[in-house]
Amino acid sequence: MADVPNPYASRPSVNQRTTSRTTIRDYFSDQRFDIGEVVEDTTIDPQGSRTARLSRVLVRTMDGRVVSEQDAVYACSDCARDGLHQAVMRECMHCGALSCARCIRHVEDQEGSLRLCRSCYREWRWEWLCSFRPSIHANLLG
Repeated sequence: MADVPNPYASRPSVNQRTTSRTTIRDYFSDQRFDIGEVVEDTTIDPQGSRTARLSRVLVRTMDGRVVSEQDAVYACSDCARDGLHQAVMRECMHCGALSCARCIRHVEDQEGSLRLCRSCYREWRWEWLCSFRPSIHANLLG
């Protein structure tokens, strides 16, 4: 008895590609940032063997760190630089805005310290210069 011919032997390999992207959309500007991509290629040859290849593309932020699909990228509210890692972001102690470490202002005295964004710092400085109390907490957080 003769072997039954394989109907798939003369066919080319079957390729399947699956791509998954992670995109962050800015709420205010509607700008989109692609921060990750996963590409999976699967090849099935006529003999039935399979070959799978998984490729992962990550993004390097402006400050040099690499983010994965689960991480977020940030934009500074003062200098408007975007694509920053969470580690370089600081929160203003008065208004809560996120600013990068380069733009945040540190003010210290014997009573403690403040981290202020540029606009709150200008406001605080004007009130502090006009006040008669020497504390850095003059009228800002009162």
